[in-house]
Amino acid sequence: MRVFVPKIHGLHSPEYEFNDSKLIKYQEPPDRIDKIVERLSINHRYIVTEVTGKEKLSKNGVHFDKMIEIFENIRTDKYLIPDTFNIKRIEKEPEECSAKLGMYLFDTATPFGPNTADVLRNSFMTIKEAVNHIKKTKENVYVAIRPPGHHAGYDFFGGYCYMNNAAIAAVRLKKTGKVAILDIDYHHGNGTQDIFYYSDVLYVSLHADPATEFPYYWGYAEESGEGEGYGYNVNIPLARGTKRQDYLMALRNALEIISGYSPTFLILSLGLDIYRGDPLGTFDIDRDGLNEIGVLIRVLGVPVLIVQEGGYAIDEIGDNIEAILEPFS
Repeated sequence: MRVFVPKIHGLHSPEYEFNDSKLIKYQEPPDRIDKIVERLSINHRYIVTEVTGKEKLSKNGVHFDKMIEIFENIRTDKYLIPDTFNIKRIEKEPEECSAKLGMYLFDTATPFGPNTADVLRNSFMTIKEAVNHIKKTKENVYVAIRPPGHHAGYDFFGGYCYMNNAAIAAVRLKKTGKVAILDIDYHHGNGTQDIFYYSDVLYVSLHADPATEFPYYWGYAEESGEGEGYGYNVNIPLARGTKRQDYLMALRNALEIISGYSPTFLILSLGLDIYRGDPLGTFDIDRDGLNEIGVLIRVLGVPVLIVQEGGYAIDEIGDNIEAILEPFS
């Protein structure tokens, strides 16, 4: 199985984030991907490719031009955490860099630093290479990528996410056939939902109930898409502490919906924060459960592009990724 990794992801490495009314250690460090790559590199099932190239962010195809323009043009020697947000969507753009970011940012856990834009360019190229590979070979592929992406919408970003990797892949694969996205991160992929809410790209998400978990304002069962997208957005919120068997039952229901859609390609937004030991999750799913999730998804029998999202139990992330990828390799 081919594994694609952005070579310079480690250059985006904030020290802190502001969360739950306090300054805490940044929860999405380079170690997340480094541990994954270290583990997969010693397993003969996987061929790890480090992607060194970069692509202009303006070519992404899913995000608001003005937001991406700010990413491209920010010049800073520190990590910026905006403290003022454009909640009324005023069009006037301020001159101060942090305030520019605040026009589109929805939380205080997503700092923008000196090398963030360069890392995003490298990540964008990594997604493009993975898409080209799966289109050419129809083989399953895994993208060990950071920053993650599913909280980045058309004109907003947050939740450690700046650009939506799964959505960027989907718009490219859609030129070849029908695309479904299955999001199994602990947190709802509000960005992916936003991008495809009026589109016939099927988005199905299993996640913690947003009444009690981030991102709070998106992810409810009644959100089913609009216009051409009506019926193509399926949210399956689950209670805190959901057990393995209950999760697997919900997953089977999600996979029935996807199977009925008959996609040419499936994009799996993979959040390992569903693991029982994750500091940002509450689900009770052990490593065998992760493997069973992989088995159930693999049974669909369509090429799967797996994009890394969350997963913050860093000491166990290598074992966890092997468990869920094994059925695909």
